[in-house]
Amino acid sequence: MPLSSLTTELGNSSLEARGIITTLFDEWEEALLRGVRVVTPQKPQAARSRARSILAAVQGGVVILQATSRTDYLGAALTTALDDLRPAAVPAT
Repeated sequence: MPLSSLTTELGNSSLEARGIITTLFDEWEEALLRGVRVVTPQKPQAARSRARSILAAVQGGVVILQATSRTDYLGAALTTALDDLRPAAVPAT
């Protein structure tokens, strides 16, 4: 179950639930941040912004996927969020 579902169901039910959900999002963001730092030498704030963009792309794309059964929104969001993190293609010789 994606965190967006938990957020929708529990996020407004109590401050305790909101705290747990916030912690889970923060942990996911930190994991993504470590990955971004491995593949690109971005400045700290740019790397954090990229990690947050990836997280938002996944969560937003999954919400739309659940509502429509269409993966193209998730694919487009992730392509945009990850595009310049991929290694450049090596030209054929």
